[in-house]
Amino acid sequence: MVTSLGIRYLRPFSVGPARAVADRHGEICLVHLTDAGTGKLGAVATARLADAKPR
Repeated sequence: MVTSLGIRYLRPFSVGPARAVADRHGEICLVHLTDAGTGKLGAVATARLADAKPR
């Protein structure tokens, strides 16, 4: 369950589609959203999870 979410928009996704790649670091997930059409980073998100136990 996500308890906190922060998103930093860097530029519009003008061509698309958006591609998301996430890395998990304990209870924090860092997500990079890239415009697949241009290859440019469009946003970065951080999410805090309530339970960090892997399944």
